[in-house]
Amino acid sequence: MNWRRLLSYLRPFIPIIIVGLLASFSNSALSLVFPRVIGDVVDSVLNVGNTAQLDQITMLLLGVFFIRAITTFIETLCLQYVGERIVYNLRLQVYSHLQTLSLGFFSQRRTGELMSRLSNDVTGIQSALTTSLNIGVQQALIFLGSIIVMVAINWRLTLFILALIPILIPVGFGFGMILRRLSSKVNDEIAGVFAIVSEVLTSIREVKSFVREPFE
Repeated sequence: MNWRRLLSYLRPFIPIIIVGLLASFSNSALSLVFPRVIGDVVDSVLNVGNTAQLDQITMLLLGVFFIRAITTFIETLCLQYVGERIVYNLRLQVYSHLQTLSLGFFSQRRTGELMSRLSNDVTGIQSALTTSLNIGVQQALIFLGSIIVMVAINWRLTLFILALIPILIPVGFGFGMILRRLSSKVNDEIAGVFAIVSEVLTSIREVKSFVREPFE
């Protein structure tokens, strides 16, 4: 997969992507506020019995929820717009390219398979360039923020947990390779199904005329 070429499709939408990623960054930062707020609730109410502070914490939580709702809306709107535009541009480009190919190319491939590539594969690229990218950035920010919070609480325990990361990285890469092969196989199977369905629907009159439904 040529990631440099794929990322080039994001270039026209960089300002919108930056806004979406800033909203995602805000979501990640706000998600780290909750453990601290819950800790304050436990300290002020259960241990000290300070109900006045509980009211302040409740208002703070409501404010955090409200801000997160706004940032989530902005994040979803920006990335969804970019994703749909990428799908449109990719499908238009693939469709235009298909019309330039020789008859030999089409004789070697079934119509349903090409339709599947034009539909499912393009949607998969959209997901990789928008949803997956956003989730990766968001989780990276949460990870870094969590490390900072953990160091502030107990740096020794944090070092112990970080020491386990080199062990987990090869496992993650292994699962990633397995999922990649399975995903490629599933896409090929879907393309085959599309090809069969397309052929059957195109020749549905002949199929019914010769009562071939059980064999299709």
